[in-house]
Amino acid sequence: MVLHGDYLERNKMNKEKTIVIVVGHPGVGKTTFCNLFAQIHKFKNINTGKCISEYLLMKKIKIGQKESWGEVFLQNFPPEYVYKVINKKIVDDSKFILDGLRLYSAYLKFKKEYQKVINVIIDAKEDIRSKRLFERSTNEGFEHDEARNISIAKDKFQIELNKLEKKANIIIDNSGSLDDLIRKIKSFPF
Repeated sequence: MVLHGDYLERNKMNKEKTIVIVVGHPGVGKTTFCNLFAQIHKFKNINTGKCISEYLLMKKIKIGQKESWGEVFLQNFPPEYVYKVINKKIVDDSKFILDGLRLYSAYLKFKKEYQKVINVIIDAKEDIRSKRLFERSTNEGFEHDEARNISIAKDKFQIELNKLEKKANIIIDNSGSLDDLIRKIKSFPF
């Protein structure tokens, strides 16, 4: 088997990168965590949902009102494409945090391709999650709320989340205040 220099160079670069994958139920504060984490620890923040929606827009694939970006993506592309679409954003910098990766198969692909992958589960008490989702839908509107769509389809998502939870390196309870979360992020073990 002959390996091209580009492949070997990319593989070497992949081994030097740190990937923090953040997963959790809608409303637990994944995006808040990722934004703060990226700022505090100087990581590049990649919102996986935005990667998928940008890809669908680029391919001119439309979604219906009752469908989510994720559902439409998976109807049109195999699950391996989730990894490919997100991985295209991982260039140059050596430290990345992935906000909201929801497919176990994509997690396994990152784990295989990158030497240092840290899987972080963000959780919060059910009443806190519900309150956050309600506030978000009130502020942003239901029709554009991907988290709401996922929470409606939580049975499908729960299977993937259960698999990812079993592989968690770190579990963070985000039921407290923003100051509590910042303290947890600052004490993040590297």
